[in-house]
Amino acid sequence: MTNQDEYFSVQAQLLINVEAVEDDDSEPNHATLSQEKPLIFEIAHQSSELERQLENELSAFPYESITALTKLFRIQSDRINLLLGFLLTQQSDSNSHFYTRFFGASGLIFGSNKTFETGQSVKIKIFIESPPTALFCYGVIEDCYENTAKNSGAGKYSVQLKYVHLQETDKDLLIRAALLEQQKILRKRALNRKK
Repeated sequence: MTNQDEYFSVQAQLLINVEAVEDDDSEPNHATLSQEKPLIFEIAHQSSELERQLENELSAFPYESITALTKLFRIQSDRINLLLGFLLTQQSDSNSHFYTRFFGASGLIFGSNKTFETGQSVKIKIFIESPPTALFCYGVIEDCYENTAKNSGAGKYSVQLKYVHLQETDKDLLIRAALLEQQKILRKRALNRKK
């Protein structure tokens, strides 16, 4: 990502769909974003937000008094997350799916076997596994360059895009997801140092 990014990016593989905005499509804006966003994405976001709020409220209680309640909550949450995860994967179009190399709240880089034109407007679906949620936004291709590393495994080209129309709540989701990925990376490094 460029030095001009407003938010840090983290190296991680997220499933995404990227589709070109056709010339006959209406100009991407926040109104068309709301109309095109799949309903299940909003449901998943609200579920994730409710879960986060409940966890914050439960953390205020003494540990001993909420153990059983927390266990019950986790079981119900896991059930809902399994169902949401399945429903969200049904929204992925295999003809336009790719995997990120880096992502953040201002843009991402993904691998592709086909080129994208710089300046091209695109529709983007980003699928986050834990907690299962997804977001829909518009972006613009900033760069597309051939990978120099052999056997990169994620495509012949690296494509960098910047989000153009992204809801604030979805930006918050990306920030939280990037922080969680960063924590995983730091934990893994700490474990490797102990070996």
